[in-house]
Amino acid sequence: LADCADPLSVGSRLPMRAALFAALLALLPLAPAAAPAPEALLERLAARDFASLGAALAGARESEHELEAWRAFRAFSLPGARTADIEAWLEAAPESYDAHLGAAMHYRGLGWYARGTAYGHETAPARHADARAQFTIALGLAQASLELDARPFLSQALILDLARHLPDTPGVDELYAAALAARPRSVLLRAQRLDTLQPRWGGSLEEMG
Repeated sequence: LADCADPLSVGSRLPMRAALFAALLALLPLAPAAAPAPEALLERLAARDFASLGAALAGARESEHELEAWRAFRAFSLPGARTADIEAWLEAAPESYDAHLGAAMHYRGLGWYARGTAYGHETAPARHADARAQFTIALGLAQASLELDARPFLSQALILDLARHLPDTPGVDELYAAALAARPRSVLLRAQRLDTLQPRWGGSLEEMG
């Protein structure tokens, strides 16, 4: 989807974002480990093999290569991830960080599907309302996940992303400061924060600076 490009979207055409990531990538460790293949993750989800699914995702998170871990969880925003399976995962593992974050990514994807790819002023109010409803579910799941892991930086990054679409999200500045203090070399956190501060999302170039 054209408007839902996140920090890893190959097709992003925003010069500002390209320049941003060219500078931030210098902070990355060399030779990141590959994330689990999306197809393999979705197969485990469809089979409801939640133990194996959780193990694969935990391994991606523990690798310390945050962009690869982010890619892994983005699998659940793909069309092959069924909402019924996502909800079954949450029911089977109500205390699972990975289940909550995977579900949050799923509802984020549903939000963009509901919104469509047109410019905001060309998008019907009903579509905006549907998208906001899905983004709100995603935000609730991401916020709930913060208490389920000692290092929930992927959830923090997702909350920063969702704040673009839910500008009344409370405590975003404090969340970013705390997240970056815990992970000062994070490319992902910086990218999501700067993306949120772009003028088209209600921010300004001054804030980005």
